[in-house]
Amino acid sequence: MRIIATAAVITAALSLTSFSAMAYEPYTSPSGKLVINAGADLVSQYVWRGVYQSGPSIQPSLGLELGGFVFEAWGSTTFNDNFKELDLTVGYTVGGLTLAVTDYWWQGEGNPFYKHYTDGHLFEGTIAYYFGDDFPLLVSWSTFFSGAEDKNSRGKRKYSSFIDLGYDFSIGSFDFTASAGFAPWQSPAWLDEKNGFRVSTIAIEARKTINLTPTFPVGVFLKGIASPATDNAYLIAGITF
Repeated sequence: MRIIATAAVITAALSLTSFSAMAYEPYTSPSGKLVINAGADLVSQYVWRGVYQSGPSIQPSLGLELGGFVFEAWGSTTFNDNFKELDLTVGYTVGGLTLAVTDYWWQGEGNPFYKHYTDGHLFEGTIAYYFGDDFPLLVSWSTFFSGAEDKNSRGKRKYSSFIDLGYDFSIGSFDFTASAGFAPWQSPAWLDEKNGFRVSTIAIEARKTINLTPTFPVGVFLKGIASPATDNAYLIAGITF
């Protein structure tokens, strides 16, 4: 998900789930009021907030932007159907400020999407601020407020939260994003039930667009992730189309 000062600020703030460098320009209606973003990533691994989710995956997305309001659907599916996720986000961006709510579902193929909706899904609110192209820093805070997985083993809601910092820069023909993410307290919804402030991810991502033909650009990216909270590290490659 991208860190740019439009509707995609929402996408970047919410998850860092995908690492796409948009290869195609979004569609803009003749009136200039409606913007449509569509694409997909193919990734060697799916790692979210420093936590391993699945192996090689296809991750399509569809976003609509109208007057600062955004709706986005984002999914991730492995090639053997062992993992399936669908996330729906609504948000509003004014200036550099973004407010958003995301409905996460990652129960997997064969499990109900609609039945027991509030238990099978997780709901998270996000506030983010992008400082602008002159200082391309994105700061966000996300907190889960509903869903069974946000409760600890005693059934108490923990309001699992994630703090994210991301900074964009370029070197030559490559675009980079350096990022760091933290759990401010016990966060069973996305991490585990250990207490205290923890560093979940320290990452660097490199992106480049390659024009295979004049009308067929492809984004390629490589991301290195260190996760002290999970005692793990990852090197992820992918393409965007």
